[in-house]
Amino acid sequence: MKKSVLIIGIGRLGAELGEKMQDLGNEVMLLDNKRDVIEKQSSRFNDARIADYTNEEVLRKLGCADFQLCFITIGDNFEASVITTFLLKKLGAAFVAARARDQLQRDILYAAGADQVIMSDESLAENLAICHSLDNVKNYKSLGDGFGIFETPAPDGWLNKSLGELDVRRKFKMNIVAVRHGEELNIIPGPETTFYRDDTMLIIARTKDVYKLRR
Repeated sequence: MKKSVLIIGIGRLGAELGEKMQDLGNEVMLLDNKRDVIEKQSSRFNDARIADYTNEEVLRKLGCADFQLCFITIGDNFEASVITTFLLKKLGAAFVAARARDQLQRDILYAAGADQVIMSDESLAENLAICHSLDNVKNYKSLGDGFGIFETPAPDGWLNKSLGELDVRRKFKMNIVAVRHGEELNIIPGPETTFYRDDTMLIIARTKDVYKLRR
C-alpha cells in the first residue's frame, strides 16, 4: 500500500530519498525554502514546493501533519531541523525522522520529539526508502543490481510449512540465508526448516520480489 511521504530540506539525501520513495509507489511532497532548489526538482516530482518550514502556520496550511512519513533532511541548518521536528510533532505528525551529524545533535532531535534520527554517515536514501515503504522489512542492505539482503518476518502463508514444501527459490525467486526462531538462529536452513509465528528471516532477493511477501 502506498504511503504519503513529506521530505523537508532537499539536498542530495533528500532528493535521493524522494526518488526512491517515488519509485516504490509512494506519494511524495518536497519542501525547501530555496526557490532554485525546488525549481531544479520540479520536473522530477509532481509536488515540490517552496515554503518556510519553520513556520507553524505554513506547516498547518500545507497539511504536513497528515503525512504518514515525514523526513527532515536539512543539511546546513540544525536549528531549523530542531524547530521543524518540534512543530511537526506538535501538529500531530505520526512519524518524523530527522538528520543529525553527531551524537549531541541526535540527542537534541530525540528531545524535540523525533521518532527516528538519521545519522548522516550510516543511513542511505535507498535503505530508508525501502525500510519505511515495505512494512515487512526490518533491515536492508543493498547488494547492487536491484538485489539486497532483507530482514523480514515469515509471511502468514508460510507458517507451519517447511522450506521444502514452499519451494522458495523457484516460486519466490529468493534465497533464505538464516532463520531466527526465538533465541535460536539457524544459519544453515535446510528443506526441513519450518516457519512459525514471530520467526524472522534473512533473505537475498530483489526488492520487487520481497514486496510480494507482505503479510
